[in-house]
Amino acid sequence: MNVERYQQKIIKKYTKIIDEAKGTFEEIFDANFSHNKYPIVEYSEDGKIIKISYQEMKRRIVAFSYYLTNKLDNRRDLYIAINLENSPEWIMAFWGILMSGNKPYLMNLRHPDTLIKKSLNDLGVEYSVDLHEENKFGVKSVLIPEFLGEIPSDYKYEFANEIALSTSATSMEEKICFYSGKELLSQMTNIKEILKQTKEVRRTYHQTIKLLAFLPFYHIFGLITVYFWFTFFGYTIVLLKDYSPQTILSTIKKHEVTHLFAVPLLWHTIEDELVKQVKARGPEVEKKFYDGIEKSIRVQSKHPIIGPKLIKGPFKEIRSSLFGDSIQFCISGGSYLRSSSLKLMNAIGYPLYCGYGATEIGITSVELSKNIKDRLRNSVGYPLASIEYRIVDNVLVVKGESNCHKVMINGKTIKTDEYYITNDIVHQDETGRYYIDGRKSDIVIADNGENINPDVIEELFNFSSYPVNCFSILGLSKEQEKETLSIVIELKQTALKKDEEAIRSYFDSINSTLDMTQRIKNIYFTFDQIKNPAAIKVSRKYLKAHLDSGDIKLFTSIINSNEEYKQTSLTNTLIKIFAEALRMDEDKIKPDSHFLYDLNGTSLDYFTLLSMINEQFSLEIAFDVNNPLVSVSDFEKYIMENKK
Repeated sequence: MNVERYQQKIIKKYTKIIDEAKGTFEEIFDANFSHNKYPIVEYSEDGKIIKISYQEMKRRIVAFSYYLTNKLDNRRDLYIAINLENSPEWIMAFWGILMSGNKPYLMNLRHPDTLIKKSLNDLGVEYSVDLHEENKFGVKSVLIPEFLGEIPSDYKYEFANEIALSTSATSMEEKICFYSGKELLSQMTNIKEILKQTKEVRRTYHQTIKLLAFLPFYHIFGLITVYFWFTFFGYTIVLLKDYSPQTILSTIKKHEVTHLFAVPLLWHTIEDELVKQVKARGPEVEKKFYDGIEKSIRVQSKHPIIGPKLIKGPFKEIRSSLFGDSIQFCISGGSYLRSSSLKLMNAIGYPLYCGYGATEIGITSVELSKNIKDRLRNSVGYPLASIEYRIVDNVLVVKGESNCHKVMINGKTIKTDEYYITNDIVHQDETGRYYIDGRKSDIVIADNGENINPDVIEELFNFSSYPVNCFSILGLSKEQEKETLSIVIELKQTALKKDEEAIRSYFDSINSTLDMTQRIKNIYFTFDQIKNPAAIKVSRKYLKAHLDSGDIKLFTSIINSNEEYKQTSLTNTLIKIFAEALRMDEDKIKPDSHFLYDLNGTSLDYFTLLSMINEQFSLEIAFDVNNPLVSVSDFEKYIMENKK
């Protein structure tokens, strides 16, 4: 089979559908599920690869829609929440709700429980689709039955034409965006142009295209780029069992994933781990590694077509330890990407491009040049087909048919304006490309009046060799004084005074190279979590709010932090981990609560807990049947006794 010719035929057929569609979810559904025998999803279960075809998924969706219609006594126009992670059941729930004449609310499961409950209440949600009989959000559960049964021949469905989804978990306010089928179809218009113009995005491996479902479908990035953009044209989504690094790497290799779209956190983590491994092998290997990166960039710049193939040999060992050879195309979006991570991934043969979007506007631009020099500019490219960009007072303003038609902010519904003000500081270069320079709310004004973007400075620091969980650079003020550029470093619980000295030395070595106006004035430490446990990155807004409330306490030196404070911080951290592992509210967990008997945890929950604690504290606690650790106090004592 000539793959290129077949792809062109499919693209032509389905772009015609886009052009002729009126703008309903029913039209999108009919096109989406006309691929029949091809797999829409695949995943690993008990060592086997399970595949579900578009045809079979359509049958399950219609059956669930019929079941749901009866369950709701034929009520329509309700908002029904989806309380599921990426799964076949999520796809069944999404389309089944629409098909029943109701509107799915794509519940962001990474939000705090209190925010989820408020959103459900403000939307008037009565039901959520779940895998378990009871949920913790105070609404009625509708379970997806194990056996859906037959669909009556006289069953007639009528699609609703709206979906609702929340903004990302870093937001400090409740914000829900509403999209119609017409607005989602505009996103299809954008991918139509990308697929026609850019061959690189259509690269196959063993004649297939498979996308890893790393991004949750309830997040705008995952919903549009992974689900809608690619299932519309009949490609396959590969589902993850969990988000552990080992699972991600093994899934990519086993399923021969070709496309990987992710937030900067993943690319930064890969870079940090690679750099650490290379550095551990000595100066000679380190020099050879960085020389190889520069040579790879030169070769790919000179030979943009054949270059990417030529450089795979020298990086064979590294590629084998990461994703293997199947990955053909990668996109980073969601926040600022370090230029060094962008350079590294492209140099070792994984083409990485930067994109831009927001919950309110969908995905609006992506850099798509085949020239590696263009990719390394760290631009987000040009606005897509249905999008218009404007810069007003250095802030990006977006107009497009794919913008959501209304938002609900803290319970109040507002119709969106024609132009959406993103609050992202941007600039445009001589080629017309756009660059995201930071959030307007994050900008710090220096003494000389210069605007400083903390994201750019954060890019220079890499604390992966030190006992640091995460860090944030931001403007902090004392007693209403002017904000000064500061760094807050969240230490691991095992950190000692000697670690602080090493961290300070490294920090000074980088900070001293900055221009005087951009140097960080204050350095603070904490043992408290500075990142919302449900979020994928540190939100400066979240951090400032918790500093103001006293939930996060800062100190200037470990020697100034007394043992009582560290003990309290450790207790709170462990309670948060217990709550996440058990999926329950923190206030139900006491230091001496027994994990199994008092908190009703299962054996699987316990092994999840062990994994989370080991990762958080860099430990290797194994299950001891004769002397298990079963409470927060047990783990706290163990950690304090075994800290290095």
